[in-house]
Amino acid sequence: MIWDLFLCVFDIRFWIRSARSDAQLQRLRSEHDNAQSLNLLYQERKDPWGLDSPHFRYQQSKYSRMLSLLPSRRYKRALDLGCGLGTLTRRLRSHADEVVGIDVSDVAVAQATRETTEQSNLQFQQGDALNLSRELDNGFDLVVIADTLYYLSPLSDEVLQTVRERVAQLLMPGGILLLVNHFTVNLDPGSRWSPKIHRIFRSARDFTTVHESWRPFYLASIFQKSP
Repeated sequence: MIWDLFLCVFDIRFWIRSARSDAQLQRLRSEHDNAQSLNLLYQERKDPWGLDSPHFRYQQSKYSRMLSLLPSRRYKRALDLGCGLGTLTRRLRSHADEVVGIDVSDVAVAQATRETTEQSNLQFQQGDALNLSRELDNGFDLVVIADTLYYLSPLSDEVLQTVRERVAQLLMPGGILLLVNHFTVNLDPGSRWSPKIHRIFRSARDFTTVHESWRPFYLASIFQKSP
């Protein structure tokens, strides 16, 4: 945990960059819908939150710690919902035979596809978390949702409950959900939603909580769908 704090302070530029991108996204949403706003943001800032940058060690360390929380087994098919540029999606290939990354921004999906040189077990596609194809139902034994849900717009308890129910439908019986959201003591809108997001998923009848972890500066929960 001390190492996480050190990296967080060392990577102060990462937090500044993320805050500026969040502010720009809010301005774009005043004139465009959520998907269009994200497309414009990715066009103007190739890597808006610096998630694909090797210079920001905090984020790379965070991804490693997140994935270390997964139950130790080989997964058949994994879904990264809200994959963005696919940084985390590509890491999931070491845990699953097949990986699918879905994002509402087709600009991000196109960039992720271009920048992935080896795609034998990796696929990116455009999709809205609130309107995913029924062909995906029961198609995954691992779903990862990392730093995504507080970017849904408009966001409400009802919207989160809808996403929770949809994720349960995506998972095979016994499948695993890894849910991660940044949390910086309510200093930003995303952080204010993070505890509520985890509570809503924790209350699902279909999910059993396997593990929960609070670290600087994110919440991570592991859920298992009822067999």
